[in-house]
Amino acid sequence: MQINGPSEIRYNELAQFRCSANRNTVELEWKLDQQRIKSDIGKVELILQPGQISHGEREITLQCSGVNENNDLLTVTHTVQVLYPPGVPEISGKAQVSLGYAQKLTCTTKAGNPPAKLNWYKGSSMMESHYSVEGDVVKAEVTFVPRPEDDGSQLRCEATNEAVTKPIFNTITIELLPESTTTISTTTTSQSTTMQIIDVNTVQKATEEYYNNYDNYEDYNYDDEYLDELYPTQDTAFTHPELKNELLFTGKITIPTTQEPIRVQSQDDLKIHKSDKVQIEIEEKNWIKNQNEVFPKDAPYTQSASSTKVSLMSFSCILLSIYAIFN
Repeated sequence: MQINGPSEIRYNELAQFRCSANRNTVELEWKLDQQRIKSDIGKVELILQPGQISHGEREITLQCSGVNENNDLLTVTHTVQVLYPPGVPEISGKAQVSLGYAQKLTCTTKAGNPPAKLNWYKGSSMMESHYSVEGDVVKAEVTFVPRPEDDGSQLRCEATNEAVTKPIFNTITIELLPESTTTISTTTTSQSTTMQIIDVNTVQKATEEYYNNYDNYEDYNYDDEYLDELYPTQDTAFTHPELKNELLFTGKITIPTTQEPIRVQSQDDLKIHKSDKVQIEIEEKNWIKNQNEVFPKDAPYTQSASSTKVSLMSFSCILLSIYAIFN
């Protein structure tokens, strides 16, 4: 006994199978997943109709049974894979992009059976992408840097597997934003900030328009009286409202005279000081007199006894004065 037929079928499509034995008198019986479908003698055909397979079934098992000449029951099985096409790809990402900035586009779709392959194309050229399978979903991510020639171009995401004869695809048209302004949005939990950046060409153009229109303005001549009131040429003396305009410095500085401190003395001390002063004056007169007196060159030098006594007396007075001062 044997079963002839395909090992893969597309969901909801007709499929034909045949079970045959080496004797035409053998009664054969078909079963689909243990459910009896059809029986016949010698040779039996089975045609699966749309709807006989439940959606989602990825594999079915066909059985053909028969009794041989020894009344033994023989059974052969045939496993069939059910193919499902992928879904229509969905593209996420920005179609309006900025020149020179990396952009990422993501293509996702239902995987089908077997899981569909996803590929990105720009024109007829395949783009490098990252492919992954997550349950019954397949995904392909592509990253590219837009160039000037990409403006208006189409990027295409194709899904293919054994259940389809042509790729199922979706496209996105790339549109380059103007270079003069670029909008940058920063989103936080509380607020959104938009920043506008103006390029150098815009600033230069505005500056040229300003200077080109400057000649159209009429010149206004201000009279001298108005300018004197607005910008006085002579500054008046400033007087604080709370202060009088008085001279603070006349140019003369008076330095107070200082006197030597006078120490308190007793009457006895005053007497000693007066006598000492008189004695000093006498000695100064004598010294001056001796300086002016001319002696003969051959006259011998002699010292009188009276001058010796006077000198001794003066020295004693000086000692007494010093003693009185320190005591």
